[in-house]
Amino acid sequence: MVHDRGYARVRNFAHARANGADFLTRIGWCSLKLFDLAGQSFDLLAGLPESGAPVIEHQVRIGSARAGIPARLIIARKPAEATERQQVRLRRKASRKGHKTDPRTLRTAGFMMLLTSLSEARATAEEVVRLYRMRWQIELAFKRLKSLGGFAELRASDPRLARTWLLAHLIAAVLIETSLGEALDSPPELTASGMARPPSLWRAWQAAHRRLQGAIFVRTRRRVSQATRVVANRRLAEAPRRRCSQAKEAQYALS
Repeated sequence: MVHDRGYARVRNFAHARANGADFLTRIGWCSLKLFDLAGQSFDLLAGLPESGAPVIEHQVRIGSARAGIPARLIIARKPAEATERQQVRLRRKASRKGHKTDPRTLRTAGFMMLLTSLSEARATAEEVVRLYRMRWQIELAFKRLKSLGGFAELRASDPRLARTWLLAHLIAAVLIETSLGEALDSPPELTASGMARPPSLWRAWQAAHRRLQGAIFVRTRRRVSQATRVVANRRLAEAPRRRCSQAKEAQYALS
């Protein structure tokens, strides 16, 4: 069970373990009371890496010193650009609310802190970090289903009609995802300055959904010229990025 830090509660961890599941959750520096294996209170701020290794790991207990849930605390250092952006957001948020930002919050903004019950034999610290980063891609997939795939509303009240409606849209989503695989794996277009314009999954999904609707509902078919194809490809591309997107990083990690 992969959770965001809003679900970092002892009762949620206990529920997952009681039902035979492992958990992976992001936490904040003051989200939970942690203990080391000796039963002493664990100082998370002191456990942050000063320099060197991008990922470190600590063995902790959650809930209580002796009978707490054993877990691995994995701390990954964020890139300098991401740290700076997060600190700017924190200062801006504090300014709007009229209070000062806690120095401990600014310090931990440069790290991603994860708690997991997965054993090291099943997943290394680096694999746990990659697994958690995939959570955002799953959330974006649900967002595409709701915003583009027609799942935002259910046009049926009878259970049988509702089931038919949902299955039809799920079949369409599977067809779209399958058809986009080759297109999104193609090399990104380069701009005049040499910067990459990777294809946008959101725009590609939207275009594929429209094409599928056009194939189901009879419409006038027109021959698309080469110039029109070039314009369409440009519209499907995102703005140039200086770094690889999370989706591309996930593809590289799985390949």
